[in-house]
Amino acid sequence: MPMTDFKQDRAIYLQMAERICDEILAGKYNENLPELFRQMELLDIPIETIVKQWKEFKEKK
Repeated sequence: MPMTDFKQDRAIYLQMAERICDEILAGKYNENLPELFRQMELLDIPIETIVKQWKEFKEKK
């Protein structure tokens, strides 16, 4: 799913952070964290948002 397909009922930055967390779990970045940070920078997502989403994801499991 492209980063431009967003639902209207949730904040876009949360949806973007959730997608990045999903990509991490899918192994898209593996050992390539610089690529992840570039992607976050391009999308203007603060690292804190990703960390918060990751914590919420882990709590759901």
